[in-house]
Amino acid sequence: MQFANPTTDLAFKKLFADPKHQDLLISFLNNMLEREGDKRIVKAIVSDPNNLPLVTGDRHSIVDVRCTDEHGRQYIVEVQVKDEEDFAQRCVYYSARALAAQLQEGQAFKDLLPVIFLGILNFDLFNNADHINHLLIMNSKTHEIGLTLFEWHFAELKKFTKGENEIKTDAERWLFLFNNAIKLDHIPAALKACKETTIALTVLDKHL
Repeated sequence: MQFANPTTDLAFKKLFADPKHQDLLISFLNNMLEREGDKRIVKAIVSDPNNLPLVTGDRHSIVDVRCTDEHGRQYIVEVQVKDEEDFAQRCVYYSARALAAQLQEGQAFKDLLPVIFLGILNFDLFNNADHINHLLIMNSKTHEIGLTLFEWHFAELKKFTKGENEIKTDAERWLFLFNNAIKLDHIPAALKACKETTIALTVLDKHL
């Protein structure tokens, strides 16, 4: 077995942008976003990744994966290998574009639904030891989440250093897969413990 690098655009989209692999996308989102219980995503419909201009002269851009869940919440999933100076600003821009594009003429602002951004990074964005960071808009004193239309979540692969024998959760299985797929010549037992990571490596197998 020889596996493609899941951090490349082509392999990443093969895993998560193909409607045939909806279960992989759902598992990945639930684990990276730490969705549990009644907050778990049960459906993810992949949609057009293009950020089309909203007005004349507006900038056109393309995200890696865009989907909508059963409640109408939108998800933008980006894999980023190169450390670009303006990446954090680009994440906010993509989210704002997705929110603005929801309203058609005559619709009310109350009709807006949350936009959740998930970035898979092969570099360190934050100056801490956490390999997953969740950013929400909250009150600085009470930490109460006051504005719910935006969320930004980032998985920093270089901060995840666990070996195969140290893996305990499905989230860790996904991160291990991203860090080690191209080094593997078989599907490790630790990844076989999760149906979705097993399927993901099968999708990435260059010989299939």
